[in-house]
Amino acid sequence: MKKAIKTGTKTTSSTASSSNTTTSNGNSSNRGSSRGGSSRSSSSSRTSVAYPVLSGLNPSINNGEWINENGKWRLKRADGQWAAKQWALLNNQWYLFDSSGYMLTGWARADEKWYYLNPDGTMTTGWIQVNEKWYYLNPDGVMATGWIQLIDKWYYLSPDGSMSASTTTPDGYSVGADGAWIS
Repeated sequence: MKKAIKTGTKTTSSTASSSNTTTSNGNSSNRGSSRGGSSRSSSSSRTSVAYPVLSGLNPSINNGEWINENGKWRLKRADGQWAAKQWALLNNQWYLFDSSGYMLTGWARADEKWYYLNPDGTMTTGWIQVNEKWYYLNPDGVMATGWIQLIDKWYYLSPDGSMSASTTTPDGYSVGADGAWIS
């Protein structure tokens, strides 16, 4: 499905594929306090890909001018510097920039927490399917691990963040095909 996404003065076109990435919400978020995240295991199935790891982030910003450089987006701050190693809240959407000032997409680790950034750079919250595995990202965008309760159901998320389904969890509980605990 082709969709045009307009945020601020930046317009992008992206192709969303349900087999690669699926979100269950409108991708709006509030990056408030961090909770529920953990570091991703180095034995993860994604170790063949280098994921951005940022620590010691600069303070977040809330304005700037989007610049496209060779297909990559950067944000020039009001002081003329590039947004780098920091979050930006623009039009009620969070974006993360690497140390060179480029907007990140996909999985990114910032201050020891994992986030997923959509193809348009916006931070994801809620359930998301990536490469046929389901993950849950808290309202602050941090990837959840361990047991989580959503409404009236409990789900177990492995140390790499993926939802366990149709199995027995490490602590001996059964979960169904939908990932929910079978009581």
